[in-house]
Amino acid sequence: MDYQAPFVFVCGSSRSGTTLMSRVLGNHSQVHSFQELHFFDEMYSPTASVKPLSHDHLANIMATLRDIQRNGYFNRQGTAAFIAESLDSVKTNSLRTPLEALLHFLHSESAEHSKSIPCEQTPQTVFAMETLLKELPQARFVIMVRDPREVLLSQKGKWKRRKLSGGKIPLMESIRSRMNYHPSTISRIWCATYHSALKHAEDPRVLFVKYEDLTEDPKKSVEQICTHIGIPFEESMLDVPIVGSSNFSDTANDRGISKSRKGKWMNELNQAEIYICEKLCNSLMLQFQYPQSNIKGSFLQLWFYKGILPFQLAVALLFNLKRLKDPVRLWKRLFN
Repeated sequence: MDYQAPFVFVCGSSRSGTTLMSRVLGNHSQVHSFQELHFFDEMYSPTASVKPLSHDHLANIMATLRDIQRNGYFNRQGTAAFIAESLDSVKTNSLRTPLEALLHFLHSESAEHSKSIPCEQTPQTVFAMETLLKELPQARFVIMVRDPREVLLSQKGKWKRRKLSGGKIPLMESIRSRMNYHPSTISRIWCATYHSALKHAEDPRVLFVKYEDLTEDPKKSVEQICTHIGIPFEESMLDVPIVGSSNFSDTANDRGISKSRKGKWMNELNQAEIYICEKLCNSLMLQFQYPQSNIKGSFLQLWFYKGILPFQLAVALLFNLKRLKDPVRLWKRLFN
């Protein structure tokens, strides 16, 4: 199908400001922001990117996307209510591949909200950039970058989101977040994310935005992003709720882009966590101009994290099996 308007993909490392950026863009009169759809990590296989699928298979993909968008990723109700509508869309629009189903869903859903530009915000979409840039000339990527030590601290406290959100996060998701945390794996995921994104840094459709710059001067950063997408800046874009932190409770009244509380990691991560993160992320930290602290972890702390790593990886794999379409591919990203 011939789409004229841009498709915006906000991605980067988890806990780097992707959701915040999606909310900002979703406030624009032309942009419709989506939930984290997890299409590329759960519904798509690169080896079958152009292979036609049956109408029923494509309808199930589209129904899953509708379920996530209507009910939220953690509160899905099942595809039954959306199958008939999705099957009709697949047949009417002669959709053949999963990617065609995704693009049609993003476009049609935006049109239903009288918006012309879809904005998808799943962090892991960064690993599908090559496919999207090749298949979708009008793709625009906004890559959110944040100090890996701040990301590490946020991931360390992510399991608390259930309480901080007033119970909106399911218990099992809270447990999964707790089991996923290890300074080595979180740091490796951060590195894999930006190694992948930087392969496309010279493409004019790709813009890197530092979280710290966004929070320090929101208007300047958002104006730059609007220019990148090709839309005019609107003041209403900055009126977003302050929610989603791993450190403080969501509130109904606080709005705007709050200044980043930089440096919290120095007091709330232990020395071994900081050392591991800086050692693994060293070259990319230099590239993104995040200075090293050169803190040294204690021998006992470092051996503790080294000793529990195999156990943590095994437990994390068990808690993430349903969300991983290709565990081998994830392993290669982390340890190649």
